[in-house]
Amino acid sequence: MQEKLKELQSLLDDNLITPEEYEKMRKNILSGEQSVNIDGFNQKNVEMPTEDKTNSTIKINWKILISVVAIALVAIVAGIVLILHNNKINDKRDFAQQITNETNYTVKYVASRDAFEYFASGDWQTELTNNVEEYASDEQVSTSFIKDWRSTVITSFQARSQQRQGKGSRFEIMNPENDKKTLLVIKNGKVVQDAFSDITYDYDN
Repeated sequence: MQEKLKELQSLLDDNLITPEEYEKMRKNILSGEQSVNIDGFNQKNVEMPTEDKTNSTIKINWKILISVVAIALVAIVAGIVLILHNNKINDKRDFAQQITNETNYTVKYVASRDAFEYFASGDWQTELTNNVEEYASDEQVSTSFIKDWRSTVITSFQARSQQRQGKGSRFEIMNPENDKKTLLVIKNGKVVQDAFSDITYDYDN
């Protein structure tokens, strides 16, 4: 009797019989009923795991496949984004070199800040340095310099910043006396900073 009760409990634990079936069969066993057929359920217990295992394996394989496909798609998208990002950076660096070749600046593109840093060269560097020094000491600059600064320098920077390779980037003229500071910053055609914005002059002269 005890052996049959153990087998019956095992069937219940393995979900091969319902609680109602368990109670009914348990009562029959306790009452001495000899016709209680546990072997038929035990046969299911032998056969079911293989089927369950197969179904579980199929489900697991599908999950693995879906996971692999998802990872592959993420990797592909990330790769495409990285390629586009690198192409954009290379495009801007080429643009910086083009400006260097066409102007009296040495231009460096800094990807971490998305900025074009302009370093004056030649005679323009000398003129810019002289006027920066004069502004630092007397808060004044030469009339010819400020006129050229506003009519030529700023407008040319505004135009550059609106070209395809320059959109969204900062265009900065670096201070020749301190290349960590800027004299002019323009972005998308708008003046963000102008070190000489407070200088006035007679436009008619």
